[in-house]
Amino acid sequence: MIKTDVHEVFDVTLDIKTPIYIGSGKKINKKEYALDREAGLVRIIDMSAFMKLVVEKGIVDKYEKFILDTSNNMGMFEFLKLNFSPGEIKKLVQYECDAKNIYDNKRSLLEIHQFMRMPDGRPYIPGSSLKGAIRTCLLADMILRDPGKAKALINIKNRDLAKTSAEEIETEYFNTLNFNDKNKKDQVNSIMRAVYISDSEPIYTSSMTLCRKIDILPNGETSKINLLRECVKPQIKVKFKLTIDRTYGCIGIEKIKTSIRTFAEFYRKSFLNKFDLPGGESLYKNDMLILGGGTGFFSKTIVYETLDYDSAVSKLSDFFMSETKAKKIPEEHRHNLDEDFGVSPHTMKYTEYYKNLVPMGICSITFD
Repeated sequence: MIKTDVHEVFDVTLDIKTPIYIGSGKKINKKEYALDREAGLVRIIDMSAFMKLVVEKGIVDKYEKFILDTSNNMGMFEFLKLNFSPGEIKKLVQYECDAKNIYDNKRSLLEIHQFMRMPDGRPYIPGSSLKGAIRTCLLADMILRDPGKAKALINIKNRDLAKTSAEEIETEYFNTLNFNDKNKKDQVNSIMRAVYISDSEPIYTSSMTLCRKIDILPNGETSKINLLRECVKPQIKVKFKLTIDRTYGCIGIEKIKTSIRTFAEFYRKSFLNKFDLPGGESLYKNDMLILGGGTGFFSKTIVYETLDYDSAVSKLSDFFMSETKAKKIPEEHRHNLDEDFGVSPHTMKYTEYYKNLVPMGICSITFD
């Protein structure tokens, strides 16, 4: 830790326990990557360079037939081998990603949801993602200590009201600096101004793997979704810098650590205990932080912290059923079963990592 008259700067290390996904918003079509089953790799193709070479080689008709023909299982890997030299193929590859975890047999190709990447293609975790996870912990801790204000404001009868009440709750607990006393919602009033987190150091491409989305119910019923995500592998350490501006006098590192432990304990007691958890107890220790996409509703909201447990289940079940009737949530999500299962929503978000079932997005965090 570096300390000045104004700031405290900490080295932050995320120790990845289970695959973590931070989405870039880009999806890679199954015709835009080459799967080498023997090597256990997918090679992401630079499509602009690829199309330029297709035109130069005069094989536009071949490529159009490849794209349009759905009667065979030819993928980009086979098309490249048939039409390009090894040297040409090498120049077209933007990067490679481990696929042994997914493509160890003749499984059909699936669309890939890409991880956040720098302009040069290297993966990284934005500081905003880590700050968002810490923000959730801080808010949960505040509400658990003093739930009255949140209970008075929460309203989840529909999506618009839920969003509005969530914003009002955050304003009530976070916006206490009074820099703009005429507009409490102004972010100049937020205590989160005191915390700055850098983007992570670049993550090696060799530290990435493909993971499939898996939903599991409390009764063990499993649903494997045809969706692949680029994820950071377990046992990878990711580095950040966290800076606290002490002039605001509202947040210190001990408060952040305490909130992470508080949220982790609440998460274990109120949600995880509804499921038969894989991976051993070491995954769910006090310094557990839930990070990234695909981790589920409970890890990113404060309904259970605000209401007593049975009321939260009942109100959330009603909310999800109303969303289902409005066709904003598919019927196959079966939220009519939430109250029977005693948890809403009633799915835990998992993936498989080398044939082991693991929850998404668990890491431990240290501040030095």
